Amino acid sequence: MIVNTGLNELLGVTLDGDSQTTDWRVGLIDDSGFVSIYGSDSMASHPGWVENTDYDETSRPSWNPDAPADQEISNSVAVEFTMNDTKTIKGFFISSSSTKGGSSGTLFAAVLFEEGDVDVVSADVIEITFTVGLARA
Repeated sequence: MIVNTGLNELLGVTLDGDSQTTDWRVGLIDDSGFVSIYGSDSMASHPGWVENTDYDETSRPSWNPDAPADQEISNSVAVEFTMNDTKTIKGFFISSSSTKGGSSGTLFAAVLFEEGDVDVVSADVIEITFTVGLARA
């Protein structure tokens, strides 16, 4: 789901001349205590979920999308996380902040995995591809 802060980012940059964020980062959503993703979620407040930081990378990895085509934009090279604990991962989020476990920046989207929860152990690698599409109503 593109959350409200993400929708405002799209509108501000596209239609109001706001500065563009060019470095989007990916974080993981932990299954522990998960309730829901809400449209009102932000990096400062997402009461239905917590970030999982049990991976080797020192910061949230970059999401590097290819050029848009057919009203979609996606990353053809997967974002990778090398896990360092036994956990269940519920999904992921896209943020303008690289700070692992941080609460600043813009939350663009928070997404549950299509295939369901992912159980991992230390040294497992999670690969994430994210596609954003726009369609006419």
